[in-house]
Amino acid sequence: MPKIQDHLRYQLEGIAVNTYRTIGQLDKAKAICVEKFLSHPSTINLSAAIEFTEKKEISQLKGRVNDSIFKNNELHLSHLSYLQQDNQHLLANEYLLTRHELLNGDDYSSLIPAAKAFESSGYPLAASLVWRALINSVLERSYNKAYAYTAKYVKSLHALAHEISEWQGYPDHQKYLTQLHSAHFRKKSFWKMLPEEFLQVIQTE
Repeated sequence: MPKIQDHLRYQLEGIAVNTYRTIGQLDKAKAICVEKFLSHPSTINLSAAIEFTEKKEISQLKGRVNDSIFKNNELHLSHLSYLQQDNQHLLANEYLLTRHELLNGDDYSSLIPAAKAFESSGYPLAASLVWRALINSVLERSYNKAYAYTAKYVKSLHALAHEISEWQGYPDHQKYLTQLHSAHFRKKSFWKMLPEEFLQVIQTE
């Protein structure tokens, strides 16, 4: 029900903005777009607000949103997505690292793009933490239909490990794999999907 209400509200806001634009009441259109961006940060809402905002105001507006995002100690994947899509990768990295314990690996539809964005923007530790959350979720639920995908996530971790020089207190790649194997060694169908070199790391750790 809330999603339906949100959809209707967005439709009404869009109609109002278009109406105010048509009749020349741009201040009212701007007020709606700015409030929408402040309450629901996204690059789409930012673009809508920018249409009615002077260039000198844009950085201030984005600053207000960032302050609001970081004042909230909860993890909102929509906020993480906004920071990444707006190319604020350093802030996205900080946001994730300070809230990584709140990651819910069940949110794969949002986490997979987030992990890939961290990879491509040069933040391998953050990407690894996201991949780990996804891996842990699948194995904890014994969701064997996703084992093949999960094996690919482990392979991504293996590649990223070579790019990480400082683990900042998190278990390194070998330790993580060993802990993972210790917790889920009975899931033999999963471990058979990994290259032998991964299993050798686990056995010698």
